[in-house]
Amino acid sequence: VLFVYQSVRNFNRPAGNDLTVYLNASDELYQDVNPYHDGRLRFVYPLFLAVVLYPLSILAKSALAKHLIAGVWALLSFAAFFWTISATTRRLKEPWRLPGSAGASARHWTLFAVLVVALHPFLQDEFLNSQINLFVIGLVALYFALLESGKPTAAAIALGIATSVKLAPAVLILYALAQRRYRVVFVFCVTVPLLIIGVPLLVAPDTLSYYGSYLSDVTSSLTSKEATFGYRSFSLLSTVTHTFDFH
Repeated sequence: VLFVYQSVRNFNRPAGNDLTVYLNASDELYQDVNPYHDGRLRFVYPLFLAVVLYPLSILAKSALAKHLIAGVWALLSFAAFFWTISATTRRLKEPWRLPGSAGASARHWTLFAVLVVALHPFLQDEFLNSQINLFVIGLVALYFALLESGKPTAAAIALGIATSVKLAPAVLILYALAQRRYRVVFVFCVTVPLLIIGVPLLVAPDTLSYYGSYLSDVTSSLTSKEATFGYRSFSLLSTVTHTFDFH
C-alpha cells in the first residue's frame, strides 16, 4: 500500500518521475518531436516503449486519470515482481519445499515476503520513480519459463520485447545460444529490429534520425563522468564505462 501511495504521489508532483518521462517521450514521438532531447530527466530507452505507452500519455492529460494510471502502474509492477519470484521458485529445488498446493503457496509467499524486506531500498526506488524495471524482469522470467516449457518461439518473443524496452536483457540470448537453441536465437534476432526500428517507423518517419541523435548525444551523456548524468544514471553502459574506466 505504501509503495502504491508513493508511486501515485511522485507521479503527480510538478516534476513527475520516470513514468512522466516515458509518457512525455511517447507524446513527443507522436508529434514528430525527437524524444531524446536534452532535459533534467532524459528518455534513454528504445522508441518501442514510447510507442506502446501512447494510450497512457493521452489519459495522463486528465488529473483524475493521472492518479489512476500511477496506481495501476504500481499494482502491475508489484504483480510483475511477484510473478518473477513465483516463476523462479517453481523451478528451484529448495531443501525446505513443503508438500501439496498449500505448501507451495506458503513457499512462494514466504520467499516473496523475505525478498520484499531484503530488497526494500530497490523496490522503494522502483515505486517512487514508477520505473519500467520490474516489467522487464518479469519478461525475463517469462523467457526462461517458456524455454523450459518447450515454447522456443514465445520465449524468443518475450526476450525480444524485454530487449526492445531496455537493451540490457539482450545478453540473455547467450543462454539459448549456449544450449544450441537456434530457433530462439533466430526469432529473437528478427523480433528486436522489428520492435525497436520497425514499429516506431510506423509512427515516426524520422525514427532513424532520432536514433542517430541518441548515439551521438545521449550515449555520451550516459558515459560521462559528470555526476548529473554518468554513473548516477545506473545504466548498463554507464556502469561498464566506469567499472573498466574507458575514459
